[in-house]
Amino acid sequence: MVDDSYLSSAEYKPDRSVLFQKITEIAIPILAGLTVYVAAHDPASIYANLENGAWGGGWITPGLALINLILWLILVPAAVRRSAMLGLSRIPAAAALAGAFFVFYGFGYRSAVHAPVTLWIQMVAACLATALLSYFLFTTGASARPILRGITLGGAALCVEALIHLFSRVETPHQLIALTGNRAASGDPNLANRLGNGMLPYPTLLVSLLLIFASIALGLAVVEKRWQNRLLAVAAYCLNAVCMWLTASRGGVILLALLSLSHLAFSAAEPRKYPSFNKMLAAGAAAAIAIISLFVLKLGLTRGSVLRADGSLASRVHMWRVCWRIFKENPITGGGPGAFLEAWIPYSRKVHYPAYVVPHSLYFGMLS
Repeated sequence: MVDDSYLSSAEYKPDRSVLFQKITEIAIPILAGLTVYVAAHDPASIYANLENGAWGGGWITPGLALINLILWLILVPAAVRRSAMLGLSRIPAAAALAGAFFVFYGFGYRSAVHAPVTLWIQMVAACLATALLSYFLFTTGASARPILRGITLGGAALCVEALIHLFSRVETPHQLIALTGNRAASGDPNLANRLGNGMLPYPTLLVSLLLIFASIALGLAVVEKRWQNRLLAVAAYCLNAVCMWLTASRGGVILLALLSLSHLAFSAAEPRKYPSFNKMLAAGAAAAIAIISLFVLKLGLTRGSVLRADGSLASRVHMWRVCWRIFKENPITGGGPGAFLEAWIPYSRKVHYPAYVVPHSLYFGMLS
């Protein structure tokens, strides 16, 4: 239930509220997009022991997140602010426990890689401020659409910059490698012609960001009222899709296809002018999801297929087995932040795989 009692209270001043609402609708989304853009250039948020530091020593990202939160608290009417503060007592226990686990795990990871404690403070401050702002927006009934527009804009800026870096590394556009088992190219055979790297995340990690941006853009394309905004959302989705293809992440492209079809199925299931056609569209999207999933499973089990041509899928399966073994040995606490690397080094020598630092799966990494 949205608390709108402030609309008739004595504290509510129409002129002031309208002015602040306009400022909030413009400033906060821009700050949200800028925060996302800057955070993506912070390699320390992914690998705490990287030598190339983030912009401003890593303080810009949490600074922007805190400014966004404080700005919202200042600009909204007093009654809305009180409602937001009261909502803190109703945070679901599962979300609170997940946040606490994230904080303690981050501290353990920092200790394992011998990173400075300031890195942990930056990470916690940025995530806490972002989580609080999101919670306040939803508990007070504020529209999330402006924030999602800002995030989409930040993702588009990230894509444009990544494309500029990519084309500056290749002599001709046809050198770009996309969705092939052989990624060999000039320079580093794995990285030279793939989107990402430098001050941007590793290509596979960049895909995880692009999937979120693409999903938000698809959602905006459905819920926006003006056709101009819908067109911009579709353009942002296409930009993210192109960038995902150029990362040469096979899993990323597959997930994008499944994600897009899922959006189509759910959107078509909503009541429309042509219910019969929409039902057929939703059913077709669901059938396509099933067919693609079975096809991918077949490729994953077939030796020499595009998913297994360079052996990366097989090595991942081996890494995930190691993670699962660590979990079974320590089902309550896991093996600790450095457990995977410690267990993988001797195992990799037996199976003749590289000495990977992480298991190429956030979920298995957390599990171990």
